Amino acid sequence: MAAVTRALLSTTWVTAYPSVLAAGDGSLLTRTPYMQAFTSRASRNLALPWEHDEPGGHWSHFWSWYMGGPRAARMASADGAWERVVPLRLPGALISGPDGTQARAVTFVYPAAVSVTIYLQASGSWTLAALSSALATLRTAGVWSTAENGADRRLDVVAAELRDRGAAFLALAPPAPGRELLFSAAAPVQATGDASDFDLANPDAGGCLVGLAALGPQGRLTLPDPNLFTLSKNPRHAARVYAFSDGHAIWHPDAMLESLTTDPIGCLHRNQTELVAHIAALASMVGWAAQRCAQNAPIAISAQQLLKKAAMRLAQMHEGDPAKTYRAELAKVRISPHLQNVQTVTQCLG
Repeated sequence: MAAVTRALLSTTWVTAYPSVLAAGDGSLLTRTPYMQAFTSRASRNLALPWEHDEPGGHWSHFWSWYMGGPRAARMASADGAWERVVPLRLPGALISGPDGTQARAVTFVYPAAVSVTIYLQASGSWTLAALSSALATLRTAGVWSTAENGADRRLDVVAAELRDRGAAFLALAPPAPGRELLFSAAAPVQATGDASDFDLANPDAGGCLVGLAALGPQGRLTLPDPNLFTLSKNPRHAARVYAFSDGHAIWHPDAMLESLTTDPIGCLHRNQTELVAHIAALASMVGWAAQRCAQNAPIAISAQQLLKKAAMRLAQMHEGDPAKTYRAELAKVRISPHLQNVQTVTQCLG
């Protein structure tokens, strides 16, 4: 009987801080203070997104691609990071939970937004029909604690605590949080059974994939489905992705059923999670500016360069060639709803 024995789930909360943009005064809002924070990040206990403070940390293919290549990322300057609206990262936080689970949190601080991602790995044995509901239950269960706070609570409560810690870097006085965006990404990593059990034409397999993307009960996949990404012609990128509303799921039976020394699913999951978080953070700032433009309301001169750069980077990621990177199709899906805002800000701010 087919069973999933290990699965990944990431949940990302992106919180906008429009009060920082409205005031035109923030600790990272303009080039000079951002570059100062970049240069002094070690003394302030901050790091770049692709710098790791834990042993065995993974290199980020997403940030490498976004910065223009591995060397460009490793040699990143304060000016180059500012041009690309690169966030600063707070130290990672380990989260304790039930037996069979591992969790950690990553917090990115943008000039007017904070993203908190909690990565959860669960080991056990689930049928395809039960997996998505099991992960959804873990996300909402009040069974998680941190070294700083040993009380059991939900992951969204942990994320809010980390968000407030990140927001303290945005301005001298703690800014009020604005709209919060929520995203998830799920992926079975190891499984037992026959390859046919995981063929998406199998109702249990297809239903599991849809349920993971929606992070709810098992769904139903009817092929062809526009939410199911096309299969890459490159065998190295053979995973299928199903994107639905604010979640997506990764399906890679070949890797799930093999004992691999590498971690292709975990790598893809981590990089796509970082991609979605970055898009959401940039879009939160661009969305605020587009609304101001539509209302013919003023935008502080000090915030305009940042907003133009955020809009430009969204446009560039949306224009990525799907044939060159497995991230590009997901980027198009997540950026498309914001294209009108990108165009409005680009035209409004010149």
